[in-house]
Amino acid sequence: MATLREIARNVAGGLLKQRKPEVLQNYAAQVARALHRQASGLLNLNAVHQYQGDGTNHCGPTTLAMIINLLLGERGYDFKLVNFNDLQAAMQAGSLSFGLTGYRLNADLFQEVHIGDRITGATLPWGLLQAFKDFNEGLKKSGGPDLGSVSFAEKGTKQKLINNIKKGYKTAIMLVWPNNAGAHWIAVVDYDPDTDEFSVLDPAHPKDEISKMAWSYLGEHWNRPIGITNLPDLPFLDEERLEDMLTLEGVMITFKPK
Repeated sequence: MATLREIARNVAGGLLKQRKPEVLQNYAAQVARALHRQASGLLNLNAVHQYQGDGTNHCGPTTLAMIINLLLGERGYDFKLVNFNDLQAAMQAGSLSFGLTGYRLNADLFQEVHIGDRITGATLPWGLLQAFKDFNEGLKKSGGPDLGSVSFAEKGTKQKLINNIKKGYKTAIMLVWPNNAGAHWIAVVDYDPDTDEFSVLDPAHPKDEISKMAWSYLGEHWNRPIGITNLPDLPFLDEERLEDMLTLEGVMITFKPK
């Protein structure tokens, strides 16, 4: 007999087919037409950083924009082509109805059912994976490079992050704040064993530079479960059942360059 979690995954998988991948693919086509080689051929990690700006719910598209630019830059292309505002608009336009149908929680629907603005437009745990797949497909269709493959995993560990770094993979992880304060996407790019610190591209950091994050801090927030208890009251849903179905922890999206 299927578990509640397996049922939830099957439902999510079916609903994802209702998204509009052509929206992201059209944006990727614009990027493909603008591709050009960097004059220096050098990738500046600090310059790849993008600040999500004031407000909330921009960290997912900003993290994905930085990772796509990293992958382009490593191939010698301009690494400032993908702007998070443009990517965010495409991700939102490609999401239909309830959040499971796309990359981001649909703002219009959540406003209709009177759920607070705090979660409207937030990127789903698997949203970066599907958005990258659709963007990369659009890039290839338009004559651009194949940026590689992507995979979703739970129960991420420190060693898995280090292994990804050693292999040259890019990793997006979801930090979860305590006291139902929401979640936050960041990209992990390096590790220093001497200081036990990870180098991260943090959308919430206002300066264009790599941030340092101690494992003691990163690990604490990364391995905190996120589920229905991290969201505002949903009185029209069975919270206990949804908690069993949707609680995740240690979310990591791995991008493997081609």
